[in-house]
Amino acid sequence: MSAADGKLSPEEIDEFLAQPIIARIGTVKPDGAPHVAAMWQQWDGEAMWVIPRSRSSWFVNLSKEPRVCILCADDIDLDLPPIALPLIISDLRPSEAWA
Repeated sequence: MSAADGKLSPEEIDEFLAQPIIARIGTVKPDGAPHVAAMWQQWDGEAMWVIPRSRSSWFVNLSKEPRVCILCADDIDLDLPPIALPLIISDLRPSEAWA
């Protein structure tokens, strides 16, 4: 992390997201209220992959409103300085298997 501006480099972001971290996904409920849920994620260096259960609230929410916010935080290694990386995704694109 750059001491001057407190930002992670692209390499540090890739290293951070490659860890087994629990992400939080924020979705919009049908009534417009926010919903936040914990989820496992997989980072491939370009995209974040998530696998919802078909009955999970956030999966149902995404089927109606694809805008989300994902926050990744290191909750495992408490010896390191806290890192939280908000990833705002405005257009979630489901894979072929999602449908």
